[in-house]
Amino acid sequence: MHAADTFDRSHNYRFIHSSKQGWHTAPQAMLDDYDELQQLIKDGQEARSWGKQVWVNKEIEQQAEAVAVRLHRGTYGDLVVEHLQPSFAKLLTHFAADRRAAGAYAMRDTVTLDMLDEDDHMRAAIVRVHSVMGPYHAIRRTWADLRGTPEAENSGNYGPPLGDPQGVHSPLAEVANIGDLAPHWKTAGQYGGQPWPWSSQALHVKLGWLIDHDAELWLPTKREQDALWNQLHQKPRRTTAA
Repeated sequence: MHAADTFDRSHNYRFIHSSKQGWHTAPQAMLDDYDELQQLIKDGQEARSWGKQVWVNKEIEQQAEAVAVRLHRGTYGDLVVEHLQPSFAKLLTHFAADRRAAGAYAMRDTVTLDMLDEDDHMRAAIVRVHSVMGPYHAIRRTWADLRGTPEAENSGNYGPPLGDPQGVHSPLAEVANIGDLAPHWKTAGQYGGQPWPWSSQALHVKLGWLIDHDAELWLPTKREQDALWNQLHQKPRRTTAA
């Protein structure tokens, strides 16, 4: 099966799609390659029986294959560090500002009719606060997709995990200083393992609580997360009496 025909199943395709929705930035070279691939597919394929797209131009097919291989390999820099992390930080900065502007409305689970009495600036801030779930989860889904499952991240390692065994599913993968905010997170193992201190299931309420308590929300690379996990799990050295 050709790379050009399967690119839409890859994590880089989903990264580009998420970027085109405006959730985060992407390398311009990557976007250019994607647009070129789409044009080549349009020029080189035709719909046949049952609407199936087939290649009808061998030269264009070969050009598309070369572009798709480049997109599959993803040689566009570190997408997490150079694009997702800055976009995530920008989202949190804007959310914090909107939350201040929304005042007491930011503490409510849902929007209410009395917000209509507020001025345009406050209403816009309220809507953005209550809509943060979309961009927040979109960016984190894309990050998790690029990172892969804990099993994939540890492939080739036949011993115990070299870092956080839960990978992207770990509480530490969302809040770097979770140990300060919830000291029993190691034994809880995952969100839901114990009652959490925010009072609502609404994401904007949870984020507000975390921000108010100086949570370090982040999108770590595997290396960054494992380094912190190993630091937190260091066993004290035994000392012998002199």
